Amino acid sequence: MASPWIAESNFELGTNAEWSAEFDTGARLDFPHYSQLASQHTWSSAAPRKGAFCMRVEAGDANPHFVNRTDAIVAITTSSYFKFQFCVGSGWTAGATTNTFTIFRLMGGATTETHASVGLRVGRLSTTSIELGVGTSVPTVFGPFLDLNRWYSIEVQASTAADITTGAVGLNTVYLDGAIGATVAGIQQTVETTVCRLGLMDGIALNQGTLLYDSYIHDDLRIGPDLDYGDTTQQLTRSGHVFVGPGTLQNASLISRSGVATGTVTFYDTDRGTTTSESKIKAAMQATVNAEVIDLAGVPITFNRGCYALITPTAIASTPRLSVSFSAYAESSLSAKRTLGQRVRVKAQDLI
Repeated sequence: MASPWIAESNFELGTNAEWSAEFDTGARLDFPHYSQLASQHTWSSAAPRKGAFCMRVEAGDANPHFVNRTDAIVAITTSSYFKFQFCVGSGWTAGATTNTFTIFRLMGGATTETHASVGLRVGRLSTTSIELGVGTSVPTVFGPFLDLNRWYSIEVQASTAADITTGAVGLNTVYLDGAIGATVAGIQQTVETTVCRLGLMDGIALNQGTLLYDSYIHDDLRIGPDLDYGDTTQQLTRSGHVFVGPGTLQNASLISRSGVATGTVTFYDTDRGTTTSESKIKAAMQATVNAEVIDLAGVPITFNRGCYALITPTAIASTPRLSVSFSAYAESSLSAKRTLGQRVRVKAQDLI
């Protein structure tokens, strides 16, 4: 495992800033705040899996709607792991019997060669039946069924021990909440993987419903599923919300990287990652030598809007690690976050 991960995106700025590009013909992809999800959807899991923001795609046309990264490097004869959180909303319905679309894709050769695809087969048994599958250019081998209105941890093992010049073959495996869901073997490729895409690809206009995505991670070893919702400890390797809404930061430790002399974290009283005015600073801590552990003084510290941790430096090779413990009602369950979201109103001073 890399420390921190090889790559990561938590969507906590409420934008596509952590990605290389966005493709959204028809404007069906956005990055909603938890208050938006609470007011616009009635189903109980309509809230970010973590923090204040996630990515949303509203199905309903045949156009592509995805974000794109160009740092998803998987060299030939190696393996990598990619994980994200995923939820299909309660209003989902398949418009045609047994159609398949992709929600995650790995590509190489400037996107001329597709190496792995994870997707859903919908409508085989009913208009709401959903099966998770994996393949190369499109998902072809399917395993478990997914429930509507439930967040899942989906992890993809891309084993590219596959070189068409030698006849060697690799495999792609998709894990659902830590358990093997489906595997496709016989993968061969001529170039290394460089691009990943997350969103909705190969869709059809008759499918209708909401897809939510959160917490993308890329690493060189198995990542594993997330802890249960309501856990009151976190390890952060990039800036993000420790919690939203009223709560208490019980403890925090900053661990600087070996060989990197500095690392800082500033805690803001906000539930919007772009709201970082000095008036909202509640605490700060700084490491001044490499491999140093700094504990936050003055805890416990109370927050009103939420606790956002701004971690610097941001370069993957230099980012320190933040370990926190906290108590916050809105992080005890998705329903609690939705209850808070239905009460939250955006004020002008909260956008400063």
